[in-house]
Amino acid sequence: AYAKNPKAYMSDTDFRPFHTRIFTDWEEYWNLSKPVLVEKSPPNVLKSTWLQAVADAVKLEPHFVFTMRHPFTTLQKNCFKDPFNFMDSWFRIMETLEKEIMQLRNAYFIRYEDWMTSEDHVYKVLERMERSILSQSQADHQFSRRMLMKLSKPLTRIRGRRLMFRGNRKPGQIKIQIKPTLWTNQLVIERLDTFTAKYEAKLNRYGYSFKRIDVAPKSHLPEVLREKMIS
Repeated sequence: AYAKNPKAYMSDTDFRPFHTRIFTDWEEYWNLSKPVLVEKSPPNVLKSTWLQAVADAVKLEPHFVFTMRHPFTTLQKNCFKDPFNFMDSWFRIMETLEKEIMQLRNAYFIRYEDWMTSEDHVYKVLERMERSILSQSQADHQFSRRMLMKLSKPLTRIRGRRLMFRGNRKPGQIKIQIKPTLWTNQLVIERLDTFTAKYEAKLNRYGYSFKRIDVAPKSHLPEVLREKMIS
């Protein structure tokens, strides 16, 4: 539940010139001959505008890819600790993202459940996104992102799985399954009624629910996330 720690959050106003030395630390793990360098750490979502300021200082053009998935899957692994604390942290992350994503010049927002509809769909979106990231023109980037957003209907043909995901792993089909019985079989949450009452309405804002297994249409998402969404 790192998001509840005030020290985990940094904004562009926290930037100091000496912070650019973070790239020196990262270079050890990067192949600098590659056109795209990646740093994937979950806490970065609480430091996005700061990271943009750091990149600007060393004349790099940063791109941010944010992925959201139903907290249910992660909650299964963390419920033995403190599920209330975990959910408070999850909402702190999403609220921070809502507040800051429009301040990022190049940002992509992905809902995990949409991507898992089709393997072909995933590869098409990734290919388009790669072109956008490699583009040297801001106008080209904006055009590419608009083209990405048009990929709203996944291909109907589903091939054998090649992706790592939690769900049905049988060859020949990609399918996300959330069984209602998981609440009783795998999650042991005291005061479950209180838990659901506290978080259900807030969770609905992001198209999810603890009472049903389907995912709401993208129109249910906050407007700022929809604007940056690739699906």
